[in-house]
Amino acid sequence: MTVADAAAARRNQVPLGIAYMAGSTAMFAGGNAVVKWQLAAYPLGEVAFGRTLFAFLTVVAIVLPRAGRGVLRTRRYREHLQRGLSQFGSMLCWFLAVSVLSLGSATALGFAAPLFTTLLSIVILNEKVGAHRWSALMAAPGMRSRLTDRVASSRQQHRSVLNTDLIRDRMRAV
Repeated sequence: MTVADAAAARRNQVPLGIAYMAGSTAMFAGGNAVVKWQLAAYPLGEVAFGRTLFAFLTVVAIVLPRAGRGVLRTRRYREHLQRGLSQFGSMLCWFLAVSVLSLGSATALGFAAPLFTTLLSIVILNEKVGAHRWSALMAAPGMRSRLTDRVASSRQQHRSVLNTDLIRDRMRAV
């Protein structure tokens, strides 16, 4: 296959890639909604265990028949443990955020992940960050102002609920 043939094959799969991304977005949104719904009825540990078990069984059903058990062998146990603990902690934090925030607010905060990743890549990995990445970091104030508006609106709603409760209690006392 020539380079031109490979490029043509990639171009022909763009609609398929778009369909996969749309499906991924819909599944993540649906999964987050299910997590929020489950957390209203079940403890955090049970929801996290259920998600992890379902994901593991899905991967086993898809990967093992094609690649065999050899794909699970590793010599980097410490790195796997670190990544597993990091991902599990991240999942728990996300679940806790979804349980106390609206899905929209949690998702908006989730968009800050690339900003933190860029900053941590400088500190932890000693990476050089070029102008293109710094320009992405400069977009953060716009997101921050949007979130600040959301928080202020949320506080105002809580104040009005508290004021309503206070008035109702005073009316009962009279």
